[in-house]
Amino acid sequence: MVNTSPGVQSADPSRRRRPPVWIVAILLAVLVLFGLILLAAPGAQKGSSYSRALTGYRGWYDYMEQQQQPVKRWRKSYDQLSGTGQTLIQVGGQSAFGIDVSASSREEGIQTWLANGNTLIKLQQQGSVTEAPFTSRLKAGTDQVKIETTRRYTNQGTSSGSSRADASDDVAVELQDRFGSVVWSQPVGKGMLISCAYPWLASNALADQADNYRFLATLSQRQGGTIWIDEWIHGYRDPSPEAKAAASKPQDFVEYLMRTPVAIMAAQLGFVLLLLIWGHNHRFGNLVKLKPERQDTSEQYIQALASTMNAARQTKFATQALGQQFRRTLATQLGLISPYSHNLPDAERLSDHWAEATGRSAPELLKLLEPNVRSDRELLAWVANVESLLRELP
Repeated sequence: MVNTSPGVQSADPSRRRRPPVWIVAILLAVLVLFGLILLAAPGAQKGSSYSRALTGYRGWYDYMEQQQQPVKRWRKSYDQLSGTGQTLIQVGGQSAFGIDVSASSREEGIQTWLANGNTLIKLQQQGSVTEAPFTSRLKAGTDQVKIETTRRYTNQGTSSGSSRADASDDVAVELQDRFGSVVWSQPVGKGMLISCAYPWLASNALADQADNYRFLATLSQRQGGTIWIDEWIHGYRDPSPEAKAAASKPQDFVEYLMRTPVAIMAAQLGFVLLLLIWGHNHRFGNLVKLKPERQDTSEQYIQALASTMNAARQTKFATQALGQQFRRTLATQLGLISPYSHNLPDAERLSDHWAEATGRSAPELLKLLEPNVRSDRELLAWVANVESLLRELP
């Protein structure tokens, strides 16, 4: 049987205050928005030389630096491209099937720069889907280049049994199999456009394929000049002169926080927290009433009396008082007296009955009934023996 305290009432779940529906809807909308942002953000990093993801090109960029090649990142608009003998590598995007110079070079400024004697390498998902196996190893000189795509560039005027040198004399095959070309090149003015149907030719996912890294390095080194990795298409921008001037100015602490993502995140979390507080009309949970502390006056009296006797060094008095209580408890448990009797049996009678009930010797109990305690340590030892004896009674 379980006793329930009259002062404690069970909470009815149906009476608990629930947040309004509109607050729940707002929170769900915020979560969905954050999820869309997180899912969409990594897309711009595909093919970036800053990304260490499987679709990034950080591994190949580090490889070129280790080879002491003049590789750099392009983070400016294309109308600022200048000079000759350079190479620009673009990873990602979508171009038309086959070779379309206008589609490949539609960014402003690239086609003029390309025709002046530079090279543009476009690693994109392009070409037609063929019956080629998804994973292939194609020979390029002494290298075995691994690709994972069924797309190939095929010239409709070439039969399947002919050479892969396409009908156009301007097109040169760089990497191919019997299903078509994977990498091909075409002159544009004094420059060269190199296209690849497999955008992840030297991505981080193929970091264990040294031949892939070496093949792309060979393509990009033909001009002998600076090799640019296009980061402009991935959203990276060199700061403008105005931004550099503003960054050089000293900032106060508030302005610094406002320019960091931490400030934006803190503002969003604060807004959500305010909605929760306002919707529930309390701070961080249901109100909990404090229960009054129960005071045991008997225990407080005993502790106060013990402190007084200890301060007065009344060890003998404490021993006598505890000894009388020990006799009363022992006699009651042995059935010699009632709990409320004032007449206690003498030590000999009490020890004889105890020896008969327990089978132990009477002198053992007499030592406890007539203790010779002279110090606090002896008193504590005597109390421990008394408690042990009372626990062992049948």
